[in-house]
Amino acid sequence: MKEELYHYTSLQALFSIISTQTLWLSNLSNSNDPNELYLSCEEYNQYLKNEMLDPYHGESYIQKNNRIIGDIYGISFTVSKDNLSQWERYGDNRAGVAINIDANLIQKLLEQKYDFKFELYRVRYTEQQKINFIKDLVKKKKNYDYKCPIQEFVIDGLYYIFHYSTARVIFKKPKFNIEKEYRLYHDPTYCDFMEELLKDTKNLSDTKQRLILRNKKIKEELKLSNNDKQYSIMRNGINSYLSFNLKLLGDDYTKIFKEIILGPKCTQNEKELKNFLNSYGFDPIIKKSEIDIR
Repeated sequence: MKEELYHYTSLQALFSIISTQTLWLSNLSNSNDPNELYLSCEEYNQYLKNEMLDPYHGESYIQKNNRIIGDIYGISFTVSKDNLSQWERYGDNRAGVAINIDANLIQKLLEQKYDFKFELYRVRYTEQQKINFIKDLVKKKKNYDYKCPIQEFVIDGLYYIFHYSTARVIFKKPKFNIEKEYRLYHDPTYCDFMEELLKDTKNLSDTKQRLILRNKKIKEELKLSNNDKQYSIMRNGINSYLSFNLKLLGDDYTKIFKEIILGPKCTQNEKELKNFLNSYGFDPIIKKSEIDIR
């Protein structure tokens, strides 16, 4: 992805990110957007029916098993650089900062080191965008083998559940199109469920057993499971979050932050901010917003 992504937040949040060298992935279901994660199982299944896309009986599977879909954690970005509405809504009422985070580098480093990734997607707003996205997801399972053992079906059927989970995260109402949002998110339920499945199933193939054990190891090292969630007071009240340690990315983690823009009403001294960032090994470009607020 070539587009630059910006995360608008408060100066206090920036201080926390740098001083702890972590990113907070907040619970998306507690967003201040009333339409957050609005997509229902019924609505998603209707998309499948309308487009005749249900190659492996996923509709009935999700209806019976949607209980395993838990909270999803993530961080939001926009391609809108130095944007007044973003400053007012997310940038501490213009007194915060906009951080240019290289989300693609996060994905790349996670894949190289852990064979694991967060999902990074552009939010879909129109009906056609949503239909096209669902079609692309279903294509991945078009060649499903109906003759496989039931234990294998349970795992393969999970892909349908997480297709729906992904759609919930990135489907929003058309009126929010102005935000031009991207999301980097993580669903901790997958690793938890795979571990639970291993305890109950004896006849999985060796390959899939190794996959489950690897997921368990990754979960323990990254500490991004449901058991690792913490709580803090955020702008919309007490909210849970997962804390992602940037150092787990390896030596290149200090390159994650490419640029920091100070908001139109931010009074932070640029030299002091640069010294603070350098003391933790970060050296992004620092700029002042070009929006004139008198």
